[in-house]
Amino acid sequence: LTYKELCRLECICKRWKKLIWWIFKRDILELTVEQSTTYTTVSVNQQVPFKRLSVCCSFDALDFSSGVLRRSRLYVRKLSCDLRFLAYLDRLQCDRETNRRYWSNVDELWLVIAKLDDHITQKFLSIESSLFLNLKEMTVQIHGGSTQVDSIDRVISSVVRRFPNICISMELHASNSDEIYAELNAFSKMELKKLKLICVSYEPARISLTLIAHVLKQRNITVHNFTLRDWCIVCNADEALFHSKLNTFRISSCSVESVDNLSSALLKTVMLAENDSSLGGINARNNSPKNGKKVNETSATGSEQCFIERLEVAGQCFFHGLDYLNEKAHLEFERRILSKIPSLEIDCSEIYYCL
Repeated sequence: LTYKELCRLECICKRWKKLIWWIFKRDILELTVEQSTTYTTVSVNQQVPFKRLSVCCSFDALDFSSGVLRRSRLYVRKLSCDLRFLAYLDRLQCDRETNRRYWSNVDELWLVIAKLDDHITQKFLSIESSLFLNLKEMTVQIHGGSTQVDSIDRVISSVVRRFPNICISMELHASNSDEIYAELNAFSKMELKKLKLICVSYEPARISLTLIAHVLKQRNITVHNFTLRDWCIVCNADEALFHSKLNTFRISSCSVESVDNLSSALLKTVMLAENDSSLGGINARNNSPKNGKKVNETSATGSEQCFIERLEVAGQCFFHGLDYLNEKAHLEFERRILSKIPSLEIDCSEIYYCL
């Protein structure tokens, strides 16, 4: 039976209602709510293999949204929605007890933020304490946030204060690098499991990894996995790219302006880690004593692996100066980096070319 048919059957009697809600509890563990002012009708798509329910409606479809909330709020584990949906939950009818949270069992949240203003921010902050009971993971997807960074920072900070151990990931969508710099420069100190920067302009805009590194260090933002998508990447060969331990650096469908500059900057990053114990590296090349023994030269590779563990190159990437190699350009890119950092793990298995 479809979701629409189940909703009709629950109106037969209390016994049927109890049975239908048991089916919802079994088959729907993830809820995706997509709202837009352009939607004139409502739609529901239940993806049974993924135990996911996806709904699309306008912001004013209060009766429909109330029904979705009432049937799913006690069972859903993962929620994907716009910030505005959460901010105006108090307009929906869901028979919630006063001392209960709206989403008692949600532990993973995908939050989309676009066109945020002070009114929506205040509404969210006023209801935030009633939303979640034990939130463990949150991914924040921000669209055009350069003009609303202060409000976004207030929203994220309020969630972090309530759930200090929450694991946060962030996606920033922007048409140029200036928007990215402005957003990162306004955020408070935080630790990010993953930071993904996505260019949404038709032509890839230039982005400086050196400036990104400066902003992250200045704002004390720690990133464990860093991804760039659809950018033209530039950097200063004499400066480090990262100032904190990095698990994965992923380049997806980007244009690399200078392979030599990038490889030199990566080497500078590794050398910085080796010479600064606070960054997780060790000064292996000095043969300093350790447990009564000297550390040999090969121990330096352990430091390199510790600081930048993996470099991934995926999608349709373009390497300036190597285009004459056609479909083998990524092999030369990999060779040049490994010649300077032999211990770095590089994965180019997902790269492709359109010649």
